[in-house]
Amino acid sequence: MVLAIIQCCQVLARYKKRIKCGFETKFSNGQTKGINNRIKTIKRVACGYRYGI
Repeated sequence: MVLAIIQCCQVLARYKKRIKCGFETKFSNGQTKGINNRIKTIKRVACGYRYGI
């Protein structure tokens, strides 16, 4: 348990600059992920349909 906490702290320290930058900038890939999720959902729902009916 203690080892996991130490490893977690090491990872956070390693990525500290990137994490801070993520909070300070207004850039996000949320919109892209949303579009990809919608495409995957459509593909999953469309499974079994045929073209040219």
